[in-house]
Amino acid sequence: LNTAFQLVHSNDRFIMARSLIILRNGKLVAESYPNDPDDANRIENIQSCTKSFTSILTGIALEKGYLDSINQTFNSIYPDYLINHQDKKNITIANALTMKTGINFVDGDHTRPLYETDESSIDFILSLPKNYEPGIVYQYNDGSPHLISAAIHERYGKPLSVFANDFLFRPLGITDWKWEAAADGITFGAVSIFLKPRDIAKFGQLLLQNGKWGNEQIVNSSWIAEATKPVVTMHSPGTSYGYYFWIFPAYGGYAAVGHGGQFIFVVPTKKLVVIYTAWPYTSGDMFDNFNELADLIIKSCN
Repeated sequence: LNTAFQLVHSNDRFIMARSLIILRNGKLVAESYPNDPDDANRIENIQSCTKSFTSILTGIALEKGYLDSINQTFNSIYPDYLINHQDKKNITIANALTMKTGINFVDGDHTRPLYETDESSIDFILSLPKNYEPGIVYQYNDGSPHLISAAIHERYGKPLSVFANDFLFRPLGITDWKWEAAADGITFGAVSIFLKPRDIAKFGQLLLQNGKWGNEQIVNSSWIAEATKPVVTMHSPGTSYGYYFWIFPAYGGYAAVGHGGQFIFVVPTKKLVVIYTAWPYTSGDMFDNFNELADLIIKSCN
């Protein structure tokens, strides 16, 4: 562990680091804020780690009956959006969870316009070309989780951020947070949750505890198991993808991963949760090496 923390404190490695927190057997083992101690109490954008929150909230929405099943089409939830996009009326929640909608949403081209549009954010996504039939081709993107956010918004009658506060943040005792929304009021399902590092750690610990917090089952354990099992095989060796979680079979764990190199890493066999947050507005060469840090921390576990 000393080596791991020395690494994130070094002057030439993990230079964008904001926090490293390690939980083991339900205890806070170690934490550090390498660049600014005030980062401990500051909410910051965890970027695409947000997707994993959307995944868990989808499970909660299913359990509470706001969504019928993952095989439900978006057309059955908000048909008015699909009137002018009939070629996309068969896209399901499952297609969106596995990034297989077939819609050609390219993050480098479309995420910022989605973020900035003054028009309907859902119409923006659905107006993009459909390159493939749903369920065939995996394409990681920020559009798919946004479609799910809109579905929960439609069924719950309030934005996904409010749904999260009612059924996830409040039960976890998370009171200081922000989750940005598009101009039409639909919460960004893919990005832009702002949280404190220790509150992110609560989310990781909830996952490790199979959805249970205290005496309350916040999310069904079967949903966590389904969301964190390999569904899509990736090109990079040793990695696969679930429902907005990255799966690492070699570690026996899974992670939420966000821009800047930040992650929420859960290893059930080691009863281990690792939180790493970093300044998110960086180019890829600033992310540093998740595997190197993970190796050091896992090897410290008996």
